[in-house]
Amino acid sequence: MLQKGDKVNWEECLHGHGHGFFFYRYRCRQEPRLQRKVTYRKRDKTSEIVFEVDGTPCRDLDDALERLKTPPVLTPAEQAVYLQIGDEFADRPPGDGELLIMYRLADKGMIEHGERGQVRRRKQEGG
Repeated sequence: MLQKGDKVNWEECLHGHGHGFFFYRYRCRQEPRLQRKVTYRKRDKTSEIVFEVDGTPCRDLDDALERLKTPPVLTPAEQAVYLQIGDEFADRPPGDGELLIMYRLADKGMIEHGERGQVRRRKQEGG
């Protein structure tokens, strides 16, 4: 579990752009439920950093670290999809409406995506 003052090791997991802005989203390697989104606005040359836990924005990194102390809560739909995913990377084309659920499961640190759309359960702490 990350503590205040620990060095956070980030990996880029998504980037994109729109009219007048671009962004990068990073996932914490030590705690995959923690993400950081950095948005750059071209017009006024400003940037904004938002930390998220389980896909929900936090006030700051301290707030995010506090939220990590609570385990993620899965909705019934997320639980149903999660139970269909194995421990080894495998092809798992999402069914109707499942793509968003799979992204939410990744945000909650429950699954990870591999190459060519493969997914697996993320090994949990102590497991």
